[in-house]
Amino acid sequence: MSQFPDTLSFTGFNTPSRIEADIEDLQHTGTIPPELDGAFYRVQPDPQFPPRLGDDIAFNGDGMISRFHFHDGQCDFKQRWARTDKWKLEHEAGKGLFGAYRNPLTDDESVKGRIRSTANTNAWVFGGKLWAMKEDSPSLLMDPATMESEAFQTWEGAMKSQTFTAHPKIDPRTGNMVAIGYAASGLCTDDVSYMEIGPDGDLVREKWFKVPYYCMMHDFGVTENYLILHIVPSIGSWERLEQGKPHFGFDTTMPVYLGVIPRRNDLNQEDIRWFSATTASPATCSTRGRKEPRSTSSRPRRRTTCSLSSPTCTARRSIPRRR
Repeated sequence: MSQFPDTLSFTGFNTPSRIEADIEDLQHTGTIPPELDGAFYRVQPDPQFPPRLGDDIAFNGDGMISRFHFHDGQCDFKQRWARTDKWKLEHEAGKGLFGAYRNPLTDDESVKGRIRSTANTNAWVFGGKLWAMKEDSPSLLMDPATMESEAFQTWEGAMKSQTFTAHPKIDPRTGNMVAIGYAASGLCTDDVSYMEIGPDGDLVREKWFKVPYYCMMHDFGVTENYLILHIVPSIGSWERLEQGKPHFGFDTTMPVYLGVIPRRNDLNQEDIRWFSATTASPATCSTRGRKEPRSTSSRPRRRTTCSLSSPTCTARRSIPRRR
């Protein structure tokens, strides 16, 4: 019998539903305009089985995606799990096999080395597919109409990054989806990939660079010519995982950085500008539509504003050395 723990992560708002459903013509209040024709998607953690280690954080649950389809004055509902490798392996075993959040050292031996994605962070429609996203893994592609899971998107191995953002951006000029993948070469590494995907769903660019230190890079911003990345000391390490600590911990002694990365095919590490400030904790970004001044230089101008709630902001051209 599946028995979930009586803890905050599995009760109240976080109580697992574990329900896949189809309901046509939902009851509703008011009138749905008959010309409204489209779908709204939402995603939330919804664990298939109780946690392997007895308790867990809510955000480690399997992704459950809901589709609200508005058409002809009515709304139809469809809900499906994002059937990741994790979901399939645990479904076959009839129990949880993957352990603590982003800690593969706690997994069952039978699933060592498998993609740990729960696909529970974002549901994003692009290029004719529904992308179920978790930033520690590639995105899971689903059919946006049937909600059937297909496969992790790696462009048949063309994408070298092991990870893909959960918060992509759309370039309004090109229609490209802009993405990053942090810990691109493996868990707790300081490699980041910058990627662009064309409107047809093809991978058109992947460039790698180093960041000052490994941390949670949950979001980023883009302009016409640059990608803006903030580095905050929500840090992780293999030492923390070996000690059984949560993957991320906030280190108030470390500085934050704002990186300005050119969006171009010949991107080199030395082209990146890093601005440092004292500790702050930004989490999400909004993309600005401001048109940038034309310049013969491919690098941003020296005079740049740093909005990290700090009285000081210093500019550096390359990655600062850890002291």
